[in-house]
Amino acid sequence: DIVEVVERLARVPGIGEVCATTNASQLGVLAAPLAKAGLKALNISLDTLDPVRFAKLSGGRGDVAEVCRGVDAALEAGLEVKLNAVVLAGENDGDCGALIRYAWQRGVVVRFIECMPFREGQPVATALLLERLAREGLPLQPDVEAAGLPRGPARYYRGEGVQVGFISPMSQNFCSGCNRVRVAANGDLRACLGGRVQAPLGQLLQQGATDEDLAVAIRAALGEKPEGHRFNDDGAGRALLPMMGIGG
Repeated sequence: DIVEVVERLARVPGIGEVCATTNASQLGVLAAPLAKAGLKALNISLDTLDPVRFAKLSGGRGDVAEVCRGVDAALEAGLEVKLNAVVLAGENDGDCGALIRYAWQRGVVVRFIECMPFREGQPVATALLLERLAREGLPLQPDVEAAGLPRGPARYYRGEGVQVGFISPMSQNFCSGCNRVRVAANGDLRACLGGRVQAPLGQLLQQGATDEDLAVAIRAALGEKPEGHRFNDDGAGRALLPMMGIGG
């Protein structure tokens, strides 16, 4: 029912834009209906173009050719597309150059994300990845025009006139400028991915809470938003819910 969900969300007063994050496995069929329903943009997970490594990283279930067909279908439907790649040392860190060229051929932005302790694997610091890309013939420079724009946690670079984004929660902590909260499918508002503070908005609504009650609960959760995520602390990952459990 994802098409109906998007259509109903797009009609809600006050919602300016409906976007989605997806593995793109169904986009070949759904891209055009989603665009017609009011979807504007997609973040598509694509960690590598290598079929063997892609299958491994997706738990043996993923087909990179299917994802690429979904990317093209989304672009054909007029959707704005960004590609997201979580970079793992010794796994797909040698595939980033190919992903950049693939993205540039389609005029889309690829963003490289340092692995966080929601999953197994070792992160690759953004500075080291930039050095590696330069050695591979892809020197990138900071995009001064993108600096300061309210575009989330990514820092943007340019090469050959096209943007590349880097999200660096481990090596370049951006918590001081974080303006994000999440509401999960069960109605829990989470103030920080790296903490357990949440406001059970769904439960409160079921109990008959007023708008004022919800505002109090939201402010209380935001008041406990920590200064930093503490991902680099020993054993931090054991205290975290998996990203799938959060709703990301």
